[in-house]
Amino acid sequence: GDGELSSDLSYSETTYRLGVEWDWAEDNLLYATFENGYRAGGVDLSIVSPTYDPEYIDAFTIGSKNRFFDNTLQINAELFLWEYEGQQVTYFTTLQGASAFPIANADATIQGLDLDMIWAATSDTTIGLNLQFLDATYDKLELVSDPGRGRFGCASNGVSGGIESYDCSGQDLLYSPDFGADLSLNHVLHLGSYDLSLTAMVSHRAEQQTNFVFLDATEAESYTTVNLDATLLESDGGWSISAFVRNATDEQFLINTNINNRGLTYGIYNPPQSYGLRLLANF
Repeated sequence: GDGELSSDLSYSETTYRLGVEWDWAEDNLLYATFENGYRAGGVDLSIVSPTYDPEYIDAFTIGSKNRFFDNTLQINAELFLWEYEGQQVTYFTTLQGASAFPIANADATIQGLDLDMIWAATSDTTIGLNLQFLDATYDKLELVSDPGRGRFGCASNGVSGGIESYDCSGQDLLYSPDFGADLSLNHVLHLGSYDLSLTAMVSHRAEQQTNFVFLDATEAESYTTVNLDATLLESDGGWSISAFVRNATDEQFLINTNINNRGLTYGIYNPPQSYGLRLLANF
């Protein structure tokens, strides 16, 4: 109703990937890679930033893949460093008294270590373990809102042009716990012409932020979940029946949060304990 905004934008970028691998033994190798990525800028329906800049990433990886003890033990490790420049971040705020979803360009660093292990302890027992140590931080992030309406847990930079900005540099990336672990155990029982496969998985995640407002109310606490499976199947694979329990300990944790333009906080939690049966038939 107040006219139109026209932008003529053009972006281009050449991306590439380099990698080296050294097989230092028959069942062991080392590798290193570098690659960069790119996402074009564009037009946004925002009165504050009607256009946003491109996003760039440089990704460094060093790792090793190994098998030991006649291929019964597999251990993989990977160090990674991702450096974002202009990462495109969409967040909820209020501008001119109305709900808005502007796109900000942020700089971020993501680095960590992944460890994976699979061990065939016996011919019928397999143990799996995954560990991740993560440091994911916004090196530069500025968010905006109507003056006095910001819900961000970040320092205010003051008001300019009727808009208040907030410096959220140093905050963690969303859904980026600094530690995560998965432990699984599978054992197969042989019952005549049938096999019974029993599986248990325990997963743990440290606390993590779920919303760009960066408040205590939007931070998910650390949690540990347990999943159980039992599958009975014919040895020839004709049919199987499975019983499962998800979130066996009925753990409760936030998976998403938001704050509306009146400042009310709400959260969405994970599914509660659930269980069921599955029947599979091949014909």
